[in-house]
Amino acid sequence: MESLDLREEWDVEDSMIPFYGDWHDLIAITKEGKVVELNDHREVTYEWDSFENFKESLIEEKDWKDEPSKGLNGIISSTFDF
Repeated sequence: MESLDLREEWDVEDSMIPFYGDWHDLIAITKEGKVVELNDHREVTYEWDSFENFKESLIEEKDWKDEPSKGLNGIISSTFDF
């Protein structure tokens, strides 16, 4: 799926460039250069300060999901079409 399709499907801000998405998670780059993981409710569940930090977290042996996010938790979009 293309990045713009993911953005439309997940209904997130135009300032985000999604590069991974499945049924429950979306990972995107923000216009500030951060990488964020969103859950089904469009809440930021994890945030990396840069794409480089995100790449490094993929190589490290520890599971980044076990560590608290350095970013803010919040809802990206409150508009849902259910």
